[in-house]
Formats: sequence, structure tokens, C-alpha cells
Amino acid sequence: MANGFVNQKTQKMISTELAGARKKCAILSLDKRPFVWYIIVMENELDNLKEEMAFSLFGRSRTLAIAGKGCVKCGKSAVDFRDEISKREFSISGFCQGCQDDFFGVEDEPEVGQGSHAIPGFFVSPEALDELE
Repeated sequence: MANGFVNQKTQKMISTELAGARKKCAILSLDKRPFVWYIIVMENELDNLKEEMAFSLFGRSRTLAIAGKGCVKCGKSAVDFRDEISKREFSISGFCQGCQDDFFGVEDEPEVGQGSHAIPGFFVSPEALDELE
């Protein structure tokens, strides 16, 4: 039975993967619940996938690049980041700030008086400011 988002073939593949992960979890240990082991196994598989992707795409180890504070994509130093989100992204992808900007795009800074610089409930149109001069 397929839902609106996943077709039957994909749903069967996911069920097979889940069953395999559950079997691995059931034999690992009795001191942790199976769903905890499931999470651990799936995180490990995800890390392995990210490592394999980095090697196939960039010829570098993502884990070693992150540990050495270098970019997995370009090989440059990855110590200066624009914000905390970019630092966290580096710990996931291994991309330096420049490669993150190339991949995700650069968000334009809002002008003063807009975005995070705005005073809530207070807006003066540019035309009204021109009349003050």
C-alpha cells in the first residue's frame, strides 16, 4: 500500500532496509533498546555514505578534512566562517565558507531598516525621508 509520497517499490525498499537495520540492532546489545541501536546504525551508515561521496566527488576524506580544518572540496583552510550556521555546515559537509557560498549561494544582507535591523512596528518610506531634507 503506497501513500501519496512514496510509491510501492520505494516503500518496499525502505521496509527491507529497516528490517535489516532492526536485525543488526537486535543482536548488538541487550543494555540498550533496539530503537537506540537503530539510530546508531543509521547514523553510522549515513556517515559512511558521506565519506564515500566525498571520496568519489573530491578525492579526499571528509572526516580527515574536518579533523584537519580543511575543505574537502577545494583543500583550502576552513577556519573562518560567516556565522554559526556555516560552522555547523562545515561539520556536516566539510565545505569551507567559499565552497558553501558556491554551493548554496550567498544571501544578500538586508539594508538598514529592513530585516533584522528593522524596528518592529516602525517603517518610514524612503519618500517620506526625502521630504525631510
